[in-house]
Amino acid sequence: MSFYVKNDIHMRIVSIGTKNQVVIPLEVRKKIAGVQPGKKVSIYALDADTIAIKASPTSWLDRASGAMQGIWEQAVEKKLEDSREAWDAR
Repeated sequence: MSFYVKNDIHMRIVSIGTKNQVVIPLEVRKKIAGVQPGKKVSIYALDADTIAIKASPTSWLDRASGAMQGIWEQAVEKKLEDSREAWDAR
């Protein structure tokens, strides 16, 4: 394996095995939380010669975390403002 830096991104060159498998280098695994044996990752073909690997969330709770962030807060503030305006109009 060789190592180089391109556009301030540290890269390792790895080989593809006979079963089309690659080994993610230790330096990369340490930087990415959740990349462990048995865990799922998503792989994307970004263009004709670029592959991206993204660590997948470990549970439905991790995937849903933050999905409704800000929704309730805005609804409560709007309801409160409407109530105040209705009170002032009396």
